[in-house]
Amino acid sequence: MKKERSLVLLFLLGFVVFVVSSLNVGFVLGQELVEECYVGIDIGETLINNESIVFGLEGKEDLFGDYRGLVNVYDEEIPGNYILNVYNYSGEIIERYALYTSLLVIVENVGIQVLDSGTIRAIVPYFDNIGSVKIEFNGTETDLGIDSGALVCQRTCLIEGERGRYDAEDRCCLGFITADQDDGSFVCSVCGDSVCQNYEDEYSCFGDCSEGIECAEGLTKTEYGCIDLVAEEEEDREGFFNVLKETGKYVKGERDKPNVFEIIWRWLFG
Repeated sequence: MKKERSLVLLFLLGFVVFVVSSLNVGFVLGQELVEECYVGIDIGETLINNESIVFGLEGKEDLFGDYRGLVNVYDEEIPGNYILNVYNYSGEIIERYALYTSLLVIVENVGIQVLDSGTIRAIVPYFDNIGSVKIEFNGTETDLGIDSGALVCQRTCLIEGERGRYDAEDRCCLGFITADQDDGSFVCSVCGDSVCQNYEDEYSCFGDCSEGIECAEGLTKTEYGCIDLVAEEEEDREGFFNVLKETGKYVKGERDKPNVFEIIWRWLFG
């Protein structure tokens, strides 16, 4: 148990940073989209006797689209749990990326559990001179054995205005949405650019195509649709607080869900 808790303490900082930073990951509607090539890498992570960790390549995927928000460049102030080092053919580091363990999970009413194995998903930009990719932990590197010659920069998804079909397993590049058409096909669209294209409507992109639409009484018009903001606010509070209408104050009640940091603290030190 002590060894297990030591591993948790080792991973805890990176894990918490990952949880917090993941809240900011995503694509803002209407932001400029950058069409670039990336590489998705699946790294197997296995815990041996609660003392050491073994890594191995499980798979790689050529990606195309706006994946900037999913790339974690290494920062000494926010180091993560591991470092992914990308080298060129001369053995020089092109770039370093922060990785986070897949072995920690939070189970409701239990706390943190340490898994025996898991898979880390890493996304890094494509470089045409990648010689090797290695994962670093405690100063020791493991070569993932990626065949750099098999890495390809090509568009494998659809972009703005291009039509696809679900039965053909077509898909839009990351950052675009699917605007369904009457014939069963879809067109990839940038929703949030304030332009209602002829293949968009209020169902696929309310924010761009809602001019002239009036919301019913009690609903507020937003970029996502007509929403009962009061009901949503009350629903968000439900489960975390009981409302004392007499005083207008909020106090913790029996239905409170435990705070993630309280769970971690109680499990480690309780």
